[in-house]
Amino acid sequence: MKAVQVYLLLYVFLMTNVLVNTFFGGITDKLRWIFKSQESCDSDWISFNATGLQADLKGKLFGQHIASDIILKAVNGFMSNDNSEKPLVLSLHGLSGTGKSFVTKLIAENIYKEGMGSRFVHLFISSLHFPHSSQIDTYKSQLQQWIKGKVTDCGRSMFIFDEVDKMHPGLIDSIKPYLDYYNNVDGVSYRKAIFIFLNNDGTQRITETALNFWREGRDREEIEFKDLETSLSTSAFTNKQSGFLHSSLIEQSMIDYFIPFLPLEYTHVVQCVMAQMKAIGLKPDQNEAYKLARDLQYFPKFERVFSVKAFDPTVIFEGLWEIFGPFLRDILGALFNGGSGNVPTHSPEKCDFDWISFRAAGLQGDLKSKLFGQHVALPIILKAVNGFMSNDNSEKPMVLSLHGPTGTGKNFVSNMIADNIYKEGINSRFVHVFISTLHFPHVHQIDTYKSQLQ
Repeated sequence: MKAVQVYLLLYVFLMTNVLVNTFFGGITDKLRWIFKSQESCDSDWISFNATGLQADLKGKLFGQHIASDIILKAVNGFMSNDNSEKPLVLSLHGLSGTGKSFVTKLIAENIYKEGMGSRFVHLFISSLHFPHSSQIDTYKSQLQQWIKGKVTDCGRSMFIFDEVDKMHPGLIDSIKPYLDYYNNVDGVSYRKAIFIFLNNDGTQRITETALNFWREGRDREEIEFKDLETSLSTSAFTNKQSGFLHSSLIEQSMIDYFIPFLPLEYTHVVQCVMAQMKAIGLKPDQNEAYKLARDLQYFPKFERVFSVKAFDPTVIFEGLWEIFGPFLRDILGALFNGGSGNVPTHSPEKCDFDWISFRAAGLQGDLKSKLFGQHVALPIILKAVNGFMSNDNSEKPMVLSLHGPTGTGKNFVSNMIADNIYKEGINSRFVHVFISTLHFPHVHQIDTYKSQLQ
């Protein structure tokens, strides 16, 4: 490789590190996995960073003064006590997108070196792991054995239960012995473990309280923990659709804190955007932040006070790939092929940059020149795909739902998206099409379909 090419490659890596990660992130991860030590249950891998958690809650979590204070107090107190009498048990309540999952990630990152990727952090999602009410007894047994095995392996384990409001009532009570004030259960101590429940129970009460304060002209920071804690536990305990319905965990005070997450206002969304810009190395642009915040929907309908859904940080990346993507592809192609300008390809199709590479300019060109009469769909799809594909650290998969009469372009748009991501387009072995009438025709086989689909 010529010296000028080496210099140019280094320059690209230094000046566009965020985008280069798109190409080499997978390779880097594999190398890191090969050479790193095996994670173990000791202070080299598990060490609480109280200052880090405090800074993260203050600098990254916005509009949640109650949650921030209580979580910091609870985790600090628990992690600083070598002789805790029971596990730490938190129940986080609020609308989707207010920060519940984000906070669990912050907690994990400030305890475990590997953060949410630690083998000592375990996530359960009700609709995925416990979907069938007919199998509740099986789930109870499996859950008990799983938790016992993991805590035996490492006493400082963390268990996160998402969608508790969708869990079958009675299931969560199976783990009560592990949350109680026992020195050990069958020879295993659970006193250093952390259990976090995420759910939407009590969101109506939380929203009503926040809205009443706003209508009365009072600062939302005046809302106190005591204004909501009791109503949250009561709501969870009496909600017939909740996994906490008549739960012994609530009845016998096994849960240490019921923590409310308030709905986000416009100013908080702007703060989220600014923080995300800074996090990815961009100079925070308040005008752009305002613009992105305005694109979201707010409620109630006429007052438009609170954001309807979570702010997706991937939209900040919109346009970056379109500017730098083609340039980087040509540069890297020239380096790999001695000036040919094309990245080498190999058969059969593989899950790598040779076969999967997003062309933002191509998608924009296709949408503008081939999709007609869809001025609403076009910019939304372009923004969504651009933002998602340009972000190596997206917090969730991209999920789009296309609606309209047959023949208006829904399938056509799906083809365009595939064509501009996968070299083989819609025929790629990494693109999967499900047709309801073909793949899921029989209503009586729905449980089988669920299992097969998962």
